[in-house]
Amino acid sequence: MYKNLNNLKLESQTYIGFFWAPVEKEAEIKAKMEVDGTQIINYEGNHNITKPTYNKTTPVTEIYQLVTDTYGVPSYQEANPTLTNTVTFPLMFGLMFGDLGHGSILFFAACVLVFGHESFKGTVIEPFGSLRYTLLMMGFFSSYCGWLYNEFFALPLNLFPSCYGLDNREMWTATVNEDGDKVEGEYTYLRTDFQCNYAVGIDPVWGLTSNRLTFTNTIKMKLSVIVGILHMLSGIVIKGTNAVYFGEMATLFCEVVTGFIILFGLFGWMDVLIYAKWFTTLNIEDKTVINQDELNSSLN
Repeated sequence: MYKNLNNLKLESQTYIGFFWAPVEKEAEIKAKMEVDGTQIINYEGNHNITKPTYNKTTPVTEIYQLVTDTYGVPSYQEANPTLTNTVTFPLMFGLMFGDLGHGSILFFAACVLVFGHESFKGTVIEPFGSLRYTLLMMGFFSSYCGWLYNEFFALPLNLFPSCYGLDNREMWTATVNEDGDKVEGEYTYLRTDFQCNYAVGIDPVWGLTSNRLTFTNTIKMKLSVIVGILHMLSGIVIKGTNAVYFGEMATLFCEVVTGFIILFGLFGWMDVLIYAKWFTTLNIEDKTVINQDELNSSLN
């Protein structure tokens, strides 16, 4: 950034300007600009020129820095949220696009772009090279979340022993009508051990149930809420550190602290309820399991 000082006359052939540059580039800049009649010195005086923001990027972070700058370029010496966006952006994508099959395709396609980046220069694939690391992380998180959802091209994988007896189905709690007679309920797979936990992700038996979509969508929604709250919390924390660094106490107490209270008073309480439900043991003592012969005899 240059700014001419005073009203220098053109015939003086003298120009003075300010510019900022990274410290590691100082020697290189001086070597390229030190020609006859040019002198570069470090200016330490006072001026009223707004200092620009310089965010050093790498091939991994340049796309995320572009996303951050789209919403607003951080001011000089402010904390840069791009560091957290590098993880949270592909993670949120993986939560929405969680499928081991589709995620693996995206991951391996990104691996080809990463390892063959030099070979693709000058070809039609070269423009996609700037997205290679972003696609790699998106494919990784999609595969990881698909592993947790136990979905491979929308089909469950039976890789580990199920906690349910898959060989036969029995009646689970036959209902009772107004006359007190038992009527036919719903057949389902029963847990062989109520202390059992499936090794990784969701038990594949849920892929055989009538409420599969309701069950899996509920889990995905709850996970998205939890991660979304953590994402918003990271933004509040970053804003709080900026307020402390610049001594903006009004912003700290009126925006950061207030935002923290509102966030956890509403959505944070929702997360507490989600965890409470997950860690609550189901009481099944009042449930009744009957087989078909018992049902037929009671109906007769």
